[in-house]
Amino acid sequence: MKVYIANPLYDAVFKRIMKEERITKTFLSAILQREVVSIKICQDGFRNIKSNSISIFKMGFVASIKNNENSNELTNIRLYKTWVDTDVLEPRQHLAWQRYIEEKNSDGIGDESLPTISVFLLAHRIGDFETPVACPAPGNIIVQLPIISKTQNSSQKKVLSIFDQARTCREDKHLLKVDYTPYDGDTDMEYMIKMLLSMASDPDMQYQMNIEDEFISLLEKKDTEILRLDHLIEQSKLKEE
Repeated sequence: MKVYIANPLYDAVFKRIMKEERITKTFLSAILQREVVSIKICQDGFRNIKSNSISIFKMGFVASIKNNENSNELTNIRLYKTWVDTDVLEPRQHLAWQRYIEEKNSDGIGDESLPTISVFLLAHRIGDFETPVACPAPGNIIVQLPIISKTQNSSQKKVLSIFDQARTCREDKHLLKVDYTPYDGDTDMEYMIKMLLSMASDPDMQYQMNIEDEFISLLEKKDTEILRLDHLIEQSKLKEE
């Protein structure tokens, strides 16, 4: 059975579902491959424009996570989500993103005395990482949504499938068309899908997604102008030589 759900890459939708403890635990348990026993928000989501047309949405949590000794360990979770209307970043944007990763530990999210795990949910590919879910450095997990269908991990694939932009409706990018069958019987995923189904027809949520569309459009225009100016400067230098 095909159903239409709100696109969770939109900040408004993502923030709404991640404020539901049950959904956040399901999502992070799959990403971390460790059971998240309990979780609380320590930073409500907000958008940050770090460079060029990269819109970064951030949320912070303190989670109790099962460790290898089967005891619970308090951990900061820093969750970063990007939105760019492209599958692959341009080289200049890629460098900006690398700088952002290097700077992230100074952003003050959570209790600095606790161990920290940073999860980057990317709407684009970056660098040389060919695996959908990669750990390029200790404490960093990068999820590349454009290639998420390649993951061999069933729990990660199931949870992340609801972010798959290949399922975006042609008529309305606010919606994803998904097959409900793979989630049938999984009560946690059914809960998530039903919430996204409800948001798909929520007028207020549609309004917020329209605002985000306008915002992203302005970012893209700004980036296009920067590229044009860079080209003019480069051409001017060549003439001087």
